[in-house]
Amino acid sequence: MPNTPTFAMEPDRISFWGTERLKGNGSVLYWMQASPRLTDNFALSWAADQARRENRPLAVLTVIDPQEQNPGLAQQFYEQGLALTAQQLQAQGLTLVVLRGDPRLILPKAAQNAAFVVLDRSYTLEQRQLHREVARLCPVPLVGVEDNVTIPVKSASSKEEWSAATFRPKLWKALHQRSPEHAVVGDVADGGPELASQLNDSGFTPIEVSTGGALKGGELAAQEKWQDFLAQKLSRYGQRNDPLQEVQSGLSAYLRFGFISPLTLLRDLQTEGLWKPQAGFAPAGTDPRAEFLDEVFVRRELSVNFVFYQPLYRQFEGLPSWAQATLNAHRNDPREVLYQEKAWDEAQTHDEVWNACQNLLKTTGQMPGYLRMY
Repeated sequence: MPNTPTFAMEPDRISFWGTERLKGNGSVLYWMQASPRLTDNFALSWAADQARRENRPLAVLTVIDPQEQNPGLAQQFYEQGLALTAQQLQAQGLTLVVLRGDPRLILPKAAQNAAFVVLDRSYTLEQRQLHREVARLCPVPLVGVEDNVTIPVKSASSKEEWSAATFRPKLWKALHQRSPEHAVVGDVADGGPELASQLNDSGFTPIEVSTGGALKGGELAAQEKWQDFLAQKLSRYGQRNDPLQEVQSGLSAYLRFGFISPLTLLRDLQTEGLWKPQAGFAPAGTDPRAEFLDEVFVRRELSVNFVFYQPLYRQFEGLPSWAQATLNAHRNDPREVLYQEKAWDEAQTHDEVWNACQNLLKTTGQMPGYLRMY
Protein backbone atom coordinates (compact mmCIF):
# COMPACT_ATOMS: atom_id res chain seq x y z
CA MET A 1 0.00 0.00 0.00
CA PRO A 2 1.09 3.66 -0.32
CA ASN A 3 3.62 5.04 2.15
CA THR A 4 2.73 6.82 5.37
CA PRO A 5 1.61 10.42 4.66
CA THR A 6 3.92 13.30 5.57
CA PHE A 7 1.36 15.51 7.34
CA ALA A 8 0.28 15.03 10.97
CA MET A 9 -2.44 12.39 11.01
CA GLU A 10 -2.94 9.56 13.44
CA PRO A 11 -2.69 6.13 11.72
CA ASP A 12 -5.95 4.91 13.30
CA ARG A 13 -7.84 7.25 10.95
CA ILE A 14 -7.02 4.96 8.01
CA SER A 15 -8.57 1.58 7.14
CA PHE A 16 -8.49 -0.66 4.07
CA TRP A 17 -10.96 -2.77 2.11
CA GLY A 18 -10.54 -5.22 -0.73
CA THR A 19 -7.47 -6.37 -2.60
CA GLU A 20 -4.01 -4.93 -1.96
CA ARG A 21 -3.10 -5.12 -5.65
CA LEU A 22 -2.22 -1.73 -7.16
CA LYS A 23 -2.66 -1.12 -10.87
CA GLY A 24 0.09 0.32 -13.06
CA ASN A 25 0.46 4.07 -13.23
CA GLY A 26 -3.21 4.90 -12.75
CA SER A 27 -4.57 7.89 -10.88
CA VAL A 28 -5.46 8.17 -7.24
CA LEU A 29 -9.26 8.32 -7.16
CA TYR A 30 -10.85 10.20 -4.25
CA TRP A 31 -14.54 9.42 -3.79
CA MET A 32 -15.75 12.57 -2.02
CA GLN A 33 -18.86 11.60 -0.14
CA ALA A 34 -19.09 12.57 3.52
CA SER A 35 -16.57 15.45 3.43
CA PRO A 36 -17.33 17.91 0.59
CA ARG A 37 -14.77 20.48 1.78
CA LEU A 38 -11.08 21.35 1.59
CA THR A 39 -10.25 22.34 5.19
CA ASP A 40 -9.35 19.41 7.44
CA ASN A 41 -10.38 16.93 4.78
CA PHE A 42 -7.94 14.15 5.69
CA ALA A 43 -9.18 11.87 2.92
CA LEU A 44 -8.48 14.48 0.26
CA SER A 45 -5.12 15.38 1.83
CA TRP A 46 -4.07 11.74 2.14
CA ALA A 47 -5.06 11.06 -1.47
CA ALA A 48 -3.20 14.16 -2.70
CA ASP A 49 -0.12 13.22 -0.69
CA GLN A 50 -0.02 9.74 -2.20
CA ALA A 51 -0.55 11.14 -5.70
CA ARG A 52 2.46 13.45 -5.27
CA ARG A 53 4.63 10.72 -3.78
CA GLU A 54 3.94 8.28 -6.62
CA ASN A 55 3.72 10.88 -9.39
CA ARG A 56 0.09 10.09 -10.15
CA PRO A 57 -2.78 12.44 -11.01
CA LEU A 58 -5.59 12.90 -8.50
CA ALA A 59 -9.20 12.49 -9.65
CA VAL A 60 -12.04 13.66 -7.38
CA LEU A 61 -15.48 12.10 -7.83
CA THR A 62 -18.85 12.62 -6.13
CA VAL A 63 -21.80 10.32 -6.83
CA ILE A 64 -25.32 11.48 -5.93
CA ASP A 65 -27.44 8.37 -5.49
CA PRO A 66 -31.09 9.17 -6.39
CA GLN A 67 -32.18 6.38 -4.03
CA GLU A 68 -30.42 8.04 -1.08
CA GLN A 69 -31.24 11.71 -1.70
CA ASN A 70 -32.33 13.87 1.20
CA PRO A 71 -35.80 15.43 1.10
CA GLY A 72 -36.48 18.95 -0.16
CA LEU A 73 -34.40 21.72 1.38
CA ALA A 74 -31.76 19.32 2.70
CA GLN A 75 -30.84 18.12 -0.80
CA GLN A 76 -30.78 21.70 -2.11
CA PHE A 77 -28.50 22.66 0.78
CA TYR A 78 -26.14 19.76 0.04
CA GLU A 79 -25.97 20.28 -3.71
CA GLN A 80 -25.49 24.04 -3.39
CA GLY A 81 -22.59 23.43 -1.03
CA LEU A 82 -21.22 20.76 -3.36
CA ALA A 83 -21.23 23.25 -6.26
CA LEU A 84 -19.26 25.73 -4.16
CA THR A 85 -16.81 22.98 -3.18
CA ALA A 86 -16.29 22.33 -6.89
CA GLN A 87 -15.35 25.99 -7.32
CA GLN A 88 -12.87 25.78 -4.42
CA LEU A 89 -11.29 22.66 -5.90
CA GLN A 90 -11.06 24.37 -9.28
CA ALA A 91 -9.10 27.19 -7.65
CA GLN A 92 -6.67 24.48 -6.44
CA GLY A 93 -6.37 23.11 -9.99
CA LEU A 94 -8.62 20.11 -9.39
CA THR A 95 -11.83 19.14 -11.18
CA LEU A 96 -14.75 17.73 -9.20
CA VAL A 97 -16.58 15.17 -11.34
CA VAL A 98 -20.23 14.81 -10.22
CA LEU A 99 -22.62 12.08 -11.36
CA ARG A 100 -26.10 10.93 -10.42
CA GLY A 101 -26.56 7.21 -10.20
CA ASP A 102 -25.79 4.06 -8.26
CA PRO A 103 -22.28 4.12 -6.74
CA ARG A 104 -22.18 0.33 -7.11
CA LEU A 105 -22.27 0.78 -10.87
CA ILE A 106 -20.22 3.96 -11.19
CA LEU A 107 -17.27 3.35 -8.83
CA PRO A 108 -16.09 0.09 -10.45
CA LYS A 109 -16.05 1.87 -13.82
CA ALA A 110 -14.30 4.91 -12.37
CA ALA A 111 -11.67 2.70 -10.74
CA GLN A 112 -10.71 0.91 -13.96
CA ASN A 113 -7.80 3.29 -14.55
CA ALA A 114 -7.05 4.00 -10.89
CA ALA A 115 -4.35 2.64 -8.62
CA PHE A 116 -6.64 2.76 -5.59
CA VAL A 117 -9.73 4.56 -4.27
CA VAL A 118 -9.76 6.83 -1.21
CA LEU A 119 -13.06 7.62 0.55
CA ASP A 120 -14.19 9.53 3.62
CA ARG A 121 -15.71 7.22 6.21
CA SER A 122 -19.38 7.22 7.14
CA TYR A 123 -21.01 5.45 10.08
CA THR A 124 -24.59 4.53 9.26
CA LEU A 125 -25.36 0.91 8.52
CA GLU A 126 -26.42 1.76 4.96
CA GLN A 127 -23.24 3.67 4.14
CA ARG A 128 -20.97 1.03 5.64
CA GLN A 129 -22.77 -1.66 3.63
CA LEU A 130 -22.33 0.48 0.51
CA HIS A 131 -18.60 0.75 1.15
CA ARG A 132 -18.29 -3.02 1.52
CA GLU A 133 -20.22 -3.63 -1.70
CA VAL A 134 -18.16 -1.09 -3.65
CA ALA A 135 -14.95 -2.62 -2.27
CA ARG A 136 -16.11 -6.05 -3.44
CA LEU A 137 -16.91 -4.74 -6.93
CA CYS A 138 -13.86 -2.52 -7.47
CA PRO A 139 -10.72 -3.99 -9.07
CA VAL A 140 -8.45 -1.96 -6.75
CA PRO A 141 -8.15 -1.35 -2.99
CA LEU A 142 -10.33 1.10 -1.09
CA VAL A 143 -8.75 3.27 1.60
CA GLY A 144 -11.11 4.82 4.16
CA VAL A 145 -10.14 7.92 6.14
CA GLU A 146 -12.02 9.27 9.18
CA ASP A 147 -12.22 13.06 9.35
CA ASN A 148 -15.76 13.82 10.56
CA VAL A 149 -15.10 12.78 14.14
CA THR A 150 -12.53 14.05 16.60
CA ILE A 151 -11.58 10.55 17.78
CA PRO A 152 -11.90 7.65 15.29
CA VAL A 153 -14.93 5.64 16.34
CA LYS A 154 -13.13 2.39 17.20
CA SER A 155 -10.38 4.23 19.07
CA ALA A 156 -12.97 6.11 21.14
CA SER A 157 -14.62 2.89 22.35
CA SER A 158 -14.80 -0.77 21.43
CA LYS A 159 -18.50 -1.07 22.28
CA GLU A 160 -21.82 0.75 22.39
CA GLU A 161 -21.81 3.40 25.10
CA TRP A 162 -25.07 3.85 26.97
CA SER A 163 -24.64 7.44 28.12
CA ALA A 164 -22.47 10.53 27.96
CA ALA A 165 -21.41 9.77 31.55
CA THR A 166 -19.64 6.56 30.52
CA PHE A 167 -18.35 7.90 27.20
CA ARG A 168 -17.09 11.32 28.32
CA PRO A 169 -13.98 10.17 30.25
CA LYS A 170 -12.91 7.87 27.42
CA LEU A 171 -13.16 10.67 24.85
CA TRP A 172 -11.31 13.24 26.91
CA LYS A 173 -8.56 10.77 27.78
CA ALA A 174 -8.15 9.88 24.09
CA LEU A 175 -8.11 13.55 23.09
CA HIS A 176 -5.37 14.41 25.59
CA GLN A 177 -3.21 11.58 24.20
CA ARG A 178 -3.41 12.74 20.58
CA SER A 179 -1.10 15.13 18.76
CA PRO A 180 -2.48 18.19 16.93
CA GLU A 181 -3.80 17.30 13.50
CA HIS A 182 -4.19 19.45 10.41
CA ALA A 183 -4.72 18.57 6.75
CA VAL A 184 -3.90 20.56 3.61
CA VAL A 185 -4.13 19.80 -0.11
CA GLY A 186 -1.19 21.37 -2.00
CA ASP A 187 -0.15 20.98 -5.64
CA VAL A 188 -1.09 17.81 -7.51
CA ALA A 189 -1.84 16.90 -11.12
CA ASP A 190 -5.56 16.96 -12.03
CA GLY A 191 -7.00 13.65 -13.16
CA GLY A 192 -10.59 14.91 -13.25
CA PRO A 193 -10.95 15.63 -17.00
CA GLU A 194 -9.58 12.20 -17.90
CA LEU A 195 -11.96 10.56 -15.40
CA ALA A 196 -14.93 12.50 -16.81
CA SER A 197 -14.05 11.37 -20.33
CA GLN A 198 -13.58 7.77 -19.20
CA LEU A 199 -16.96 7.72 -17.43
CA ASN A 200 -18.68 9.37 -20.38
CA ASP A 201 -17.32 6.64 -22.66
CA SER A 202 -18.81 4.11 -20.21
CA GLY A 203 -22.25 5.69 -20.48
CA PHE A 204 -22.12 7.87 -17.35
CA THR A 205 -22.46 11.60 -18.07
CA PRO A 206 -21.06 14.03 -15.48
CA ILE A 207 -23.45 16.78 -14.37
CA GLU A 208 -23.17 20.30 -12.97
CA VAL A 209 -24.85 21.10 -9.66
CA SER A 210 -26.44 24.49 -9.08
CA THR A 211 -25.31 27.07 -6.52
CA GLY A 212 -28.92 28.24 -6.08
CA GLY A 213 -31.21 27.38 -3.20
CA ALA A 214 -32.96 28.85 -0.18
CA LEU A 215 -30.26 27.75 2.28
CA LYS A 216 -26.60 28.70 2.08
CA GLY A 217 -24.57 25.50 2.02
CA GLY A 218 -20.86 24.82 1.62
CA GLU A 219 -17.59 25.20 3.49
CA LEU A 220 -17.33 29.00 3.22
CA ALA A 221 -20.85 29.45 4.65
CA ALA A 222 -19.97 27.01 7.45
CA GLN A 223 -16.80 28.94 8.28
CA GLU A 224 -18.72 32.23 8.24
CA LYS A 225 -21.35 30.88 10.64
CA TRP A 226 -18.66 29.40 12.89
CA GLN A 227 -16.71 32.66 13.12
CA ASP A 228 -19.91 34.58 13.87
CA PHE A 229 -20.71 32.11 16.65
CA LEU A 230 -17.24 32.49 18.16
CA ALA A 231 -17.43 36.27 18.13
CA GLN A 232 -21.08 36.87 19.02
CA LYS A 233 -22.67 33.85 20.68
CA LEU A 234 -20.25 31.47 22.39
CA SER A 235 -20.05 33.61 25.55
CA ARG A 236 -23.87 33.36 25.86
CA TYR A 237 -24.14 29.68 24.90
CA GLY A 238 -25.42 28.86 28.38
CA GLN A 239 -28.70 30.57 27.40
CA ARG A 240 -29.24 28.28 24.40
CA ASN A 241 -32.27 26.56 25.96
CA ASP A 242 -34.23 29.77 25.46
CA PRO A 243 -34.95 29.86 21.69
CA LEU A 244 -35.62 33.62 21.83
CA GLN A 245 -31.96 34.25 22.70
CA GLU A 246 -30.81 32.82 19.33
CA VAL A 247 -27.41 31.70 20.62
CA GLN A 248 -27.36 28.27 18.98
CA SER A 249 -24.30 27.71 16.79
CA GLY A 250 -26.39 26.82 13.74
CA LEU A 251 -23.67 24.37 12.69
CA SER A 252 -25.63 21.11 12.86
CA ALA A 253 -26.46 20.95 9.16
CA TYR A 254 -22.90 21.89 8.17
CA LEU A 255 -21.45 19.18 10.40
CA ARG A 256 -24.01 16.65 9.20
CA PHE A 257 -23.19 17.22 5.51
CA GLY A 258 -19.43 17.47 6.12
CA PHE A 259 -18.98 21.13 5.15
CA ILE A 260 -17.00 21.65 8.36
CA SER A 261 -15.07 19.21 10.53
CA PRO A 262 -15.29 19.01 14.34
CA LEU A 263 -11.49 18.99 14.26
CA THR A 264 -11.63 22.52 12.84
CA LEU A 265 -13.88 23.66 15.66
CA LEU A 266 -11.70 22.26 18.44
CA ARG A 267 -8.47 23.57 16.93
CA ASP A 268 -9.93 27.06 16.39
CA LEU A 269 -11.08 27.18 20.01
CA GLN A 270 -7.51 26.44 21.09
CA THR A 271 -6.01 28.95 18.65
CA GLU A 272 -8.36 31.73 19.76
CA GLY A 273 -7.70 31.08 23.44
CA LEU A 274 -11.31 29.98 23.94
CA TRP A 275 -10.48 26.39 24.84
CA LYS A 276 -12.08 25.39 28.14
CA PRO A 277 -11.03 21.88 29.18
CA GLN A 278 -13.22 20.23 31.73
CA ALA A 279 -12.05 19.84 35.28
CA GLY A 280 -11.22 16.15 35.37
CA PHE A 281 -13.92 14.06 33.72
CA ALA A 282 -16.89 15.81 35.31
CA PRO A 283 -19.89 17.03 33.27
CA ALA A 284 -19.53 20.35 31.49
CA GLY A 285 -20.87 22.51 34.30
CA THR A 286 -21.91 26.09 33.68
CA ASP A 287 -19.06 27.55 31.62
CA PRO A 288 -20.49 28.20 28.12
CA ARG A 289 -17.25 27.14 26.42
CA ALA A 290 -17.20 23.83 28.27
CA GLU A 291 -20.89 23.35 27.51
CA PHE A 292 -20.30 23.87 23.79
CA LEU A 293 -17.37 21.44 23.82
CA ASP A 294 -19.54 18.87 25.55
CA GLU A 295 -22.22 19.21 22.84
CA VAL A 296 -20.00 19.20 19.76
CA PHE A 297 -17.49 16.68 21.09
CA VAL A 298 -19.08 14.30 23.63
CA ARG A 299 -22.76 14.35 22.64
CA ARG A 300 -22.15 14.34 18.90
CA GLU A 301 -19.64 11.51 18.99
CA LEU A 302 -21.89 9.55 21.34
CA SER A 303 -24.46 9.51 18.52
CA VAL A 304 -21.79 8.27 16.10
CA ASN A 305 -20.92 5.52 18.56
CA PHE A 306 -24.61 4.55 18.74
CA VAL A 307 -25.20 4.15 15.01
CA PHE A 308 -21.86 2.36 14.56
CA TYR A 309 -22.31 -0.26 17.30
CA GLN A 310 -26.11 -0.59 17.42
CA PRO A 311 -27.34 -2.26 14.18
CA LEU A 312 -30.99 -1.72 15.18
CA TYR A 313 -30.62 2.03 15.64
CA ARG A 314 -33.53 2.72 13.26
CA GLN A 315 -35.85 0.28 15.01
CA PHE A 316 -37.80 0.11 18.26
CA GLU A 317 -35.67 -2.86 19.35
CA GLY A 318 -32.57 -0.67 19.21
CA LEU A 319 -33.79 1.54 22.05
CA PRO A 320 -32.47 0.98 25.59
CA SER A 321 -34.57 -1.46 27.62
CA TRP A 322 -35.85 1.30 29.94
CA ALA A 323 -37.13 3.31 26.96
CA GLN A 324 -38.85 0.27 25.46
CA ALA A 325 -40.49 -0.48 28.82
CA THR A 326 -41.78 3.09 29.20
CA LEU A 327 -43.18 3.23 25.66
CA ASN A 328 -44.81 -0.19 25.98
CA ALA A 329 -46.39 0.79 29.30
CA HIS A 330 -48.16 3.71 27.58
CA ARG A 331 -48.81 2.05 24.22
CA ASN A 332 -52.57 1.76 24.85
CA ASP A 333 -53.11 5.09 26.58
CA PRO A 334 -56.11 6.98 25.12
CA ARG A 335 -55.25 9.68 22.57
CA GLU A 336 -57.51 12.71 22.55
CA VAL A 337 -56.48 13.61 19.01
CA LEU A 338 -55.12 11.53 16.12
CA TYR A 339 -53.53 13.10 13.03
CA GLN A 340 -52.64 11.82 9.59
CA GLU A 341 -49.08 12.36 8.34
CA LYS A 342 -50.12 15.30 6.15
CA ALA A 343 -51.41 17.26 9.15
CA TRP A 344 -48.10 16.81 10.95
CA ASP A 345 -46.16 17.81 7.86
CA GLU A 346 -48.26 20.93 7.20
CA ALA A 347 -48.27 22.03 10.86
CA GLN A 348 -52.03 21.64 11.26
CA THR A 349 -52.34 20.40 14.83
CA HIS A 350 -54.10 21.80 17.91
CA ASP A 351 -50.74 22.75 19.46
CA GLU A 352 -49.61 26.22 18.34
CA VAL A 353 -46.08 25.75 19.67
CA TRP A 354 -45.67 22.45 17.83
CA ASN A 355 -46.98 24.06 14.63
CA ALA A 356 -44.53 26.94 15.01
CA CYS A 357 -41.64 24.49 15.45
CA GLN A 358 -42.65 22.56 12.35
CA ASN A 359 -42.97 25.72 10.25
CA LEU A 360 -39.59 26.92 11.52
CA LEU A 361 -38.00 23.64 10.48
CA LYS A 362 -39.61 23.65 7.04
CA THR A 363 -38.66 27.23 6.23
CA THR A 364 -35.16 27.46 7.72
CA GLY A 365 -34.06 23.82 7.91
CA GLN A 366 -33.09 24.33 11.56
CA MET A 367 -34.61 24.17 15.01
CA PRO A 368 -33.18 25.04 18.46
CA GLY A 369 -32.39 21.96 20.52
CA TYR A 370 -35.02 22.36 23.23
CA LEU A 371 -37.76 23.02 20.70
CA ARG A 372 -36.68 19.89 18.85
CA MET A 373 -37.00 17.83 22.02
CA TYR A 374 -40.42 19.41 22.71
